[in-house]
Amino acid sequence: MEKARILSSFFWGYLLLQILIGKMAEKYGAKVILAIAMVASSISTIAIPFAAPYGYIAIVALRVFHGAFQVSIGIHLHHFFDYLVLI
Repeated sequence: MEKARILSSFFWGYLLLQILIGKMAEKYGAKVILAIAMVASSISTIAIPFAAPYGYIAIVALRVFHGAFQVSIGIHLHHFFDYLVLI
């Protein structure tokens, strides 16, 4: 059961913050949100092995955090591809 919670926790964060991250991008701009999201996502990925001794709840929290910031990476990369690809 712990394995299922750990694996699904990424999608909890992804699901919960989609609208909020979109509103933040409108307010602060896609570049700022994308930069923050990439740094935060990287830090949460690096921190997972260090959180493992504290139990699976710490890993679940990091995975939720990671999923929340992956939302903005997916959304904002499409915004930048619009400028890079000329049709």
